[in-house]
Order: sequence, then C-alpha cells, then structure tokens
Amino acid sequence: MVKQKLDPKILSKLKKIYPERKEGSIRARLSQFSSKNGYTLGASAELMAKQKNKTVYGSLSDEDKKCLRNTEIKVIKVNGYGKNGVIRSGRVMIRNKFINFKDKYPEVFYNPLENEINRAYNNPDLPNAVLILSRKLMENLLFNILEKKYPKSRTLWWQESPPRPLDFSVLLNNLVDNKGNFETDEQELIGKFNMLVKPFIKTANQKTHRIMDYLEKRSELKMFKIPEIVQILIKLYNKI
Repeated sequence: MVKQKLDPKILSKLKKIYPERKEGSIRARLSQFSSKNGYTLGASAELMAKQKNKTVYGSLSDEDKKCLRNTEIKVIKVNGYGKNGVIRSGRVMIRNKFINFKDKYPEVFYNPLENEINRAYNNPDLPNAVLILSRKLMENLLFNILEKKYPKSRTLWWQESPPRPLDFSVLLNNLVDNKGNFETDEQELIGKFNMLVKPFIKTANQKTHRIMDYLEKRSELKMFKIPEIVQILIKLYNKI
C-alpha cells in the first residue's frame, strides 16, 4: 500500500479549526480514521472539519473528492461546551451510499429500494439483506429492459399462468439469447453484464434459499461488483 501524504494546506486549515490540538494529534487521528474506513487522508480531513461545521473541500484532490462522492455527511450536535458556552464540536454521522443512481431509474419506485439497500449496507450486520435487495433491483431492471425492447413479445418477460414476471435466470437467458437484436454498443453492455451477473446470481440464489448459507461480512459484497452491474443495466435501458 502506497503511503499517503497529507497536503500541507489541508493540515494548516485543520490546525486553525482545531487550535487546541497539536499537529501530531491531528495527523494521528486522520491516519487512524483513514486506515479503519478506507478513506484518503484528504477525505478524512473533510470529515474531521465537518465536526465543527467547517470545510477543507476546496483544498481536496480529485481522488479525495471521488472518495467522498458516495458519502452522506450529517453533523449531530453533542453536549460539549466551550468557555463561551458554544457547542465545542459535533459528531459526524457518515452514511456510505453503496449504490447511487437516483433519478436515473426507469421508474420512481426504484428510489425507495435504493434507499433500503443503502440503509442495510450501513449496518455491518446486514450484508445478506444488501445482497437479496440488490438481486431484486437487478431483476426488475432486467424486466424493464426486455419489456421496453420487446413490447409485443410478452413471453420474453412475462408468464401468463400464474400472471407474473419471469424468473431472473429466465430473463437473463432471454436477454443473452436475443443479443443479436440489439445495437453493437448495446451488445457489448449485455456481454459485460452477463459476465458479471452470473457469479452474483449463483451466490444470491444460494443465500436466499439455503438457511445455512450466508455472507458473514459486509466486505464480501465487494466481489460481486453490484454497483457496476446496476450501472450497466441502467445504461442499457436508456440506450434502447
């Protein structure tokens, strides 16, 4: 791992925001937070500044800003008062947005589902909920894609008895089998989606139907590239 360097400008601003702290204390806190949460030092500095309702955002690098892109920051006041009777600092509540595609979905009904996925992701005890809810999101996007592409060929996305959408695996097969009907760039997206989604479907089905089979850690979600898969599906839908 490459050792990070903190921009002197950022450090200087933090020293003004936290005059009661020594430079070594500020550096140690940033290093600890960065190591524990996977943020850059610059992004960690912004979160530290937010505790006093300040910002160092103007001095952040593009990498720092990218690190914060899917992070929702909320400052909560705490019962700590300085000599002048003002709130000494606040506590920063950080919510990481596992997926972030608001206003890009085919229907507004996807937004509550995305919110639920993100809430589950921010609870380290709920990785399986994230997996199963993400499966629901992908399945519905795939249904919308086939419905939009083949409005008159309902059998590719709908079964009559009982009346309901086709299963995820059937929808996937129908998309891949009819890839030739799509434009060249759309075919590339379908190929990439098919490559990424197969291991996801296998695992998601196992976790859904086998009571003894489940994810143990939130970090295991990274291997499934869920945000990338969702992005491909949204992009494909919008191209049709």
